[in-house]
Amino acid sequence: EELSLISGVYNVYTNNGSQMAQESWWPKYNTWKDSGADVGYWSSFNEVFFQNRLAAIRGKTASLRSAHDWRIALKFDRRTPR
Repeated sequence: EELSLISGVYNVYTNNGSQMAQESWWPKYNTWKDSGADVGYWSSFNEVFFQNRLAAIRGKTASLRSAHDWRIALKFDRRTPR
């Protein structure tokens, strides 16, 4: 539950009756851990990603994302050196 709080997870209605889904301001831990962005340390790419996302949130141009959307946003070629 603490990890959901850190990621800014919200339960949102899906426009399908009373069905709800989770969306978040930041990727959830498992999504981050399984992405190409998790290289075992905080890389320069991670810092740029964080600063850009934070600026978008503060500038009110960011929106909540589903786990699926985060997987797409964090998809990298794992062969690319970081």
